[in-house]
Amino acid sequence: MLRAAGIGFGLILAACSLPGIDPEDRELTISGEAPASAEAVFQKAEAWLQRYQVIERRSPDLLSVRRALPGQDRTGRLEFRTSPGTSGTTKYEIRVWTEILGVQTRENDVEMAADAQSLSAALVCPAAKWPSCP
Repeated sequence: MLRAAGIGFGLILAACSLPGIDPEDRELTISGEAPASAEAVFQKAEAWLQRYQVIERRSPDLLSVRRALPGQDRTGRLEFRTSPGTSGTTKYEIRVWTEILGVQTRENDVEMAADAQSLSAALVCPAAKWPSCP
């Protein structure tokens, strides 16, 4: 029985340290690099995020958006940032979290995590169809 309790505790610790998820705020962060200019990467992300409500837009380095989630007073938040990469590339970071009544929750919504992963996939070759893609 003690062994089962130890295993359960280990699983809880593992869940709190998933890659890309901040254990304090339960944010998911996905980073990547696209073979295009910051302006082009920003425009592609902005087009992908059309169904979201824009909170803040500073082209080409920041796009902060939100959308309603199923459940009472739940909102999904997504922050997209770009920065210079190596020659001819742009680094990007996608950060998502969930809020209830405007307060960040300790849970990260599955839909928001899926959106972050889908957006990241849309920014890299071959899906992005950048001119420099093979």
